[in-house]
Amino acid sequence: MQELEETQEQPVSPALPISEPLKTLANTESEPLSPEEADEIFLNAIAEIPTQPLDRHYTPQWVIDRKIERECLFALLLFIVSAQTGSKWSPLKR
Repeated sequence: MQELEETQEQPVSPALPISEPLKTLANTESEPLSPEEADEIFLNAIAEIPTQPLDRHYTPQWVIDRKIERECLFALLLFIVSAQTGSKWSPLKR
């Protein structure tokens, strides 16, 4: 048992990365593609990408922020006006 464990050494990864030449997928001996063939390959690849439709009721964040600011400003002005009118018409005021 101990002999088997000693013979099976753990592989050691190199300290520095080893660069290897890039293996091309295209056959280098064939002729280059024509623009029409390249476009057809590109369009076929694009057609295979799954997509999701955009939400029709999407509202950008800046529109939502502007609406919230407007509503908060309206609430603040309403509070100030009602406080001023309440203090002027207060029955406790003599």
